[in-house]
Amino acid sequence: MSKTPDGGPAFPMPAGPEPRVNDATHYNEGMTLRDYFAAKVMQAEIALWTEGSWMQSSNHIAKKAYIMADAMLEVREK
Repeated sequence: MSKTPDGGPAFPMPAGPEPRVNDATHYNEGMTLRDYFAAKVMQAEIALWTEGSWMQSSNHIAKKAYIMADAMLEVREK
């Protein structure tokens, strides 16, 4: 498991001519696992929105998604 705070790359790929290749790991970095988890949480939040919940700011929902993603990474490391 990754010991990086962001969980490392969500979908690591062997290095190639693409940009964003990490010279140390020789993997295409892509999105982080933290970003992937947050996107999944955001998707679920949007699916649960009702007419009245649109009053919540998008910043509030985004912060909530990253709080959940951080919790998921923390549990994953144990």
